[in-house]
Formats: sequence, C-alpha cells, structure tokens
Amino acid sequence: MHDLNLTAMFADQVVLMEAGRVAATGTPAEVLTDETLARTYGCPVPVNTTPPAQIPFLLPQARSTIEARTS
Repeated sequence: MHDLNLTAMFADQVVLMEAGRVAATGTPAEVLTDETLARTYGCPVPVNTTPPAQIPFLLPQARSTIEARTS
C-alpha cells in the first residue's frame, strides 16, 4: 500500500522500501517514524500520533513549514 496513513491504520506489519531494497520492517509505530521516513525519503517527514492508540499519521506540509521546524 502506498498511502502511509492507510497503512498505519490497517496494517499489522509494514515493510518500507527504498530503491528496491527493504529500508525498515516492523509495526506501523516502529517503521513510520520521523527518522526512518526522513532517511528513506531524503527530507524531513514529521509524524504525528493519534491519542489514545498512538497510531502514526502524516499531514502534508509546505516546504517552508518543514524547513522552519528543522532549523
């Protein structure tokens, strides 16, 4: 599944691929992290979580918003 939000909601296990290779495996909470996604996509990808289940989710962000968070 290519939609990371749907993956986080419905998958028990996730395999994140990068250039045809496995970048990370585990539960959505283990794989869909700021660090893992930034390393895989080569840019900051802020991850939020839903209370109380702590399901990860991503919101589209403007480039200027992401740059402001990392500087």
